[in-house]
Amino acid sequence: MGFFRLVDWILALPAPLEYNFDQSLARWEEEKNMPYILRAERIGREEEREAARQEVQDVILARHRQRWGELDAAGQARLEKVNDLSRLAELLADLMTAESSAEWLKAL
Repeated sequence: MGFFRLVDWILALPAPLEYNFDQSLARWEEEKNMPYILRAERIGREEEREAARQEVQDVILARHRQRWGELDAAGQARLEKVNDLSRLAELLADLMTAESSAEWLKAL
């Protein structure tokens, strides 16, 4: 992040110009219906999504371990391929109600 702070400092505008720039950018984003997202913000968001995905997968594995023991390697590999957080949430909910690991693995 040090690099981005340096760039932000180098490109700093006087307060009135910064305000005008922010207003112009907001109008442009509204007209285009497309907010401008810095590359650093996109990277940060992706890292947050990846961390959340990993956390949910860890919770799933821990809950599976509590209920039925370790998930086998094939099941773990299938779980690791799931990237969609909403799908992972569904799998966690299914895990809570499944009667057996085999039943849950069908949903996976």
